Amino acid sequence: MAAALRSVRAGVALGLAALAACAPSLNWRTVQVPQAWLEVPLPCRAQSAVRTVQWDGHAVELSVTGCAVRGVLFAVSHAELDDPSRIGPTLEQWQRSVREHVDAPVQEQARPFVPPLALDVPASRRLRLQGHRSDGSPVAVEVVWFARLQPPQVRLYQVMVYGPQVAPAVADTLFAGITLLP
Repeated sequence: MAAALRSVRAGVALGLAALAACAPSLNWRTVQVPQAWLEVPLPCRAQSAVRTVQWDGHAVELSVTGCAVRGVLFAVSHAELDDPSRIGPTLEQWQRSVREHVDAPVQEQARPFVPPLALDVPASRRLRLQGHRSDGSPVAVEVVWFARLQPPQVRLYQVMVYGPQVAPAVADTLFAGITLLP
C-alpha cells in the first residue's frame, strides 16, 4: 500500500508540475473533458497530461486536465477502475495520498459531494486541507472526489484548487460547475 501511495503521489506531482505552466489570465470558461464525460469551469486555458500510477497493485492511467493562474492550480483528474467493489477503498487511498502530498492532517470536516449522475458512495466528499509544500511553504487545497458508473467500468474523479490561499468562493464556483455528461 505504501508503494501504491508513493506512486499516486508521484503521478499527481508530475501532473501538477506539467499543468503549472498554463496561461495566467483569469477568464472562467467551461472546459469539456470528453474522455471523462465531464464539463468543468476553469479560469484559464487548460492543458492535459496522462500518467500511469499504481493503485492497489494495479497500473492505472491517471488523466489530469487543468491550469494555473496567479499561483493557484485548478486540476481535474480521472481514472477508470475495472472493479466497482474497489470504489470506496480507491477513493480513500487517493484522498490519503493528497493529504500526505501536502502534509495535511486528517480533518473531519469532510462533507458529502455527489454531483448529478455520480454514485452516492461514502467516499464521495469535499475536503479543505491546510498543509505544506515540499519546500515547507504553506498550501491550501479545496478538493472533491466522486465516482460514476460507466459499465463495465467505474470512473473516479478528483477536482481540486491548490495554492498558497484558496478563496472558498473560487472553490465553490469550480465545484458547482462540475457537470457529468450523459
